[in-house]
Amino acid sequence: MAYYLVIDLGGSFFRVGIGTDNPIIPLERRLVNWMKENTTKRPDRLWIPGQIIDLVHLVLNRESLSKEDITAIGIATPGPIQDGVIIGSPNLGCDYIPIVGPLMEEFNVPILHDNDANTAANGMGLARPDIRDQVTMCISTGIGGGVYQDGGVRRGANYSSGEIGHFQVGWGIRGQEASCGCGALNCWEAHSSGSGIAGKAASFLMEYPSKRSYILSYVSSSPVSVAERSPLSLQELFDGESESLFVPSGDNLIQGWMVYHAYHDGDPLAKRLVGEAIEVNKRGFGTINNAYNPQAIFVYGGVALGQWPITVAPVIEEFGRPGGYCRKYTINPVPKIEKVPFDQIVLLGALANAIEAANRL
Repeated sequence: MAYYLVIDLGGSFFRVGIGTDNPIIPLERRLVNWMKENTTKRPDRLWIPGQIIDLVHLVLNRESLSKEDITAIGIATPGPIQDGVIIGSPNLGCDYIPIVGPLMEEFNVPILHDNDANTAANGMGLARPDIRDQVTMCISTGIGGGVYQDGGVRRGANYSSGEIGHFQVGWGIRGQEASCGCGALNCWEAHSSGSGIAGKAASFLMEYPSKRSYILSYVSSSPVSVAERSPLSLQELFDGESESLFVPSGDNLIQGWMVYHAYHDGDPLAKRLVGEAIEVNKRGFGTINNAYNPQAIFVYGGVALGQWPITVAPVIEEFGRPGGYCRKYTINPVPKIEKVPFDQIVLLGALANAIEAANRL
């Protein structure tokens, strides 16, 4: 039985595991073992790969394996990436972080390094080989996607083919324009991701500092029940001082979960923002269908799964049955839209990357 190293690097933590390609084992059980560590950031390009290699050896030791037992390595990291290097990721502490080089020097086996969204798509391709054309997408802090077509991942020149979060589908939405972290206006991510909907809320409340909202009650405290909360204005929150809800560290005072909690409290601003996000989600899913014509769209991520009834369910209801048509949003037949059925889809995708790397020999 072949063993593969699987690595999922994120801004907050990273995971390392051992996987196998034994076809008689159900996919979710092919991850033999995995461990998680916090991602610590330093202005040293070799610090993160060193952390990963240290954890790899811990995992190998726990399974009584040596590095000679490893057939190939699959890696998922934030993008953009090029030639085994993470070119730029604000959440990792520095740019131009070499990933493949240090691991190749340590293990000398085939390696496939891809961004996390493409990797998740490769995992779903491994899970559902019967669906030759599919898109796997994440709605969380940001929005990203991976495209699996004709039996393989469509990666593009810089491994960034599925940047669906930057489809500019937010034009004409009432209210203020939404600025995206990429520098453009009205990207899907700027309206419907956790960071996007939080940014819109913060911009509105700073523009109208006397406007009261339940959203700000979550900034001031975390009360248990609705009865204990009352809407606050920015002026009341900061005792009449002029304060910004955006802070240089990027840990903005308003978070996406606060908007969704306030929505369930019946807050008018939160209801407006969620309504706008639902409309943009319909446009986004429609654009995915127009661009890639998939048989299925698989969805994961904290915002999508945690708020499914007000993020993805309205899209499914609007689009109607798979194979039918919804001309308001898409020209192609409607695909099925489902939740990703695995908790560790990116690690499973890294396993698919490793198997693909081994098969390239």
